[in-house]
Amino acid sequence: MLPVYSPGSHSLYQDFFISNFLLYYPDPFSIPSQTWKIIIQVWHLDLSQTTNILMDSYSKF
Repeated sequence: MLPVYSPGSHSLYQDFFISNFLLYYPDPFSIPSQTWKIIIQVWHLDLSQTTNILMDSYSKF
């Protein structure tokens, strides 16, 4: 996905993901099962601490 996501908690990311996922894939049952395995792995991956590590690398603009 190309939209810019502002840093925040893992639950904010999940809300962002669900709202955009359903926008682009209104019929989730049309997605192959292999793809669902990847989606589930990413869903449980908590990268919220990454924001703190990379904060100095963010553009001021």
